[in-house]
Amino acid sequence: MGIDKPDVRFVIHHSLAKSVEGYYQEAGRAGRDGLSARCILFYSYADMARIRRMTQMEKLRREQERVHLDNLYRMVQYCENDTDCRRAQLLQYFAETFDSSLCQNSSTPCDNCQSLTPYRKVDVTDLVRIIVQSVQQVSRGDQYTLIQYACALKGSVSNKMLTSALSSLPLYRKGEKWSKHDLERLLHMLVLNDILSENLTIGMHDNVISYVKLGSKASNVLGGKITGMILNIKGKSSNGGSNGRVDKGQTREEQLKNECYADLQRQRGVTAAGLMLKNPETLISSLALQEMSQNLPTSKDEMMAVNGVTESNWRRMKGEQFLTITTEFAAKVASVQSESSKGKSPYFESTNPTPTVGKGKRKRETLPASSSKKVKVKLSVLMPAATVANIITDEEAFDQSPSDSFLSARKPRLMPPPQPKRTH
Repeated sequence: MGIDKPDVRFVIHHSLAKSVEGYYQEAGRAGRDGLSARCILFYSYADMARIRRMTQMEKLRREQERVHLDNLYRMVQYCENDTDCRRAQLLQYFAETFDSSLCQNSSTPCDNCQSLTPYRKVDVTDLVRIIVQSVQQVSRGDQYTLIQYACALKGSVSNKMLTSALSSLPLYRKGEKWSKHDLERLLHMLVLNDILSENLTIGMHDNVISYVKLGSKASNVLGGKITGMILNIKGKSSNGGSNGRVDKGQTREEQLKNECYADLQRQRGVTAAGLMLKNPETLISSLALQEMSQNLPTSKDEMMAVNGVTESNWRRMKGEQFLTITTEFAAKVASVQSESSKGKSPYFESTNPTPTVGKGKRKRETLPASSSKKVKVKLSVLMPAATVANIITDEEAFDQSPSDSFLSARKPRLMPPPQPKRTH
C-alpha cells in the first residue's frame, strides 16, 4: 500500500483479499502508534469466484495457479470462521501460537471474541456423505450451484425446485432445521477441503457461474476414510452453556481517562494550529498523551517523567495547559476511587486468617510472583495489540437499517490500551 503513517485508524477492505499474507500486510498498517484502530473486511463468498476467474485469465502455469488458489482458499477459511479468535487464526497460519483469552480479556477484542452468541460443535460426517452421494448422482446430468444445493438441503418447495432433479436426491430436506447461512457455510467448507469443487463457467452476460462437482477427496468420504467432520454452528450449546465472550464494560475510572486523552488531543490540536504546524505529532506524540491520560500527573516534575516530554517541548507546547487538564481529571478519578471504597473495611477483605509466626508476630503475605509478572507474547506477525479485526459478511451488511453506517455492523468498544503505572 505504500503507507507508513503511525496514526492510521481504519483499514477497510471493500472485498476479499487474495491471500492471508496480503491481508496481514495491509491490515498491519493500522494502529502502529499503539492506539485503538479498526480493520474491517467486507466479505462475500461470491468474491472467490471473481478472483479465481481473474487468476485463470492470467494464464499461469498449473503449479502457479494452484498456489494462488490455495492462498485464496486460506483467506476464505479465515473469513468463514466466525467462532475462533482472529488473532489466533492469523498466528496459526504463520506457524505461531496465541492464547485467545488474551484477546477476549483485552479492551480491543476481535469480532469473534467479542461476540456474545454461543455456538455448538456439530458432527456433520453423515450429512456430508449424503451430500457427496447426491452430487455424484447428478454429475452425469444437470449442473447445479452451491446455492441451489443449499436450497435443496433446506427443503425449498418452489416450483423450480420441485420440477428439478434436486427434489428427488437423498439430500433433499436433510437440513430443514438448519439456517440457510449454516448450510452454505457447510458447503463452502466442503469446497475448501476439496471434497467438492466448483467449475467456473462464463454465462451469457459474461457473469461467472460456479457449478458443483466432486472433488479429489470425495471418494475418501464415501469410503469412510474421512470421519469426525465438525462444523461450529451458532446457537445454544448442547450443555446449555455459552461459549460467547462476556462483555465487561468500562469502569468509570477508565471512562474518565479516555475523556482526559480526548481533551489532551484537542489541546494539542489547538496549540499546533497556533504554531502553524501541519502535523500535531511533531509537537507531542500520541503515545505521550496516552501516558499522560493514564498516569494523570499533577505537577511539572511528574509531567517531565512522561516519555517524550522534555524541557524544550514543555515550553513549546505550553505544558501548563496540558498539566491543568491532567490535574483536573486526577481529582475526578480520586473522587471515584474514594466513592468506591466507602463502606469497605480492610478487615473483611479476606476470609482466610493470616498465618502467624511466633507469638504476636504476623507473617506478611505476598502475591505469587506470577500474578505481578507481565506476560509477554510473541506477536511478530500480528497487527498491533490495540487493533480490532472485524469481518462483515454480505448478509450482515444488508441486515442493517438504512440509517446505520456501514461501519456499525460491528461495534467493538474502542479504548486505548492500558499503560503500565509509573512507580515513584
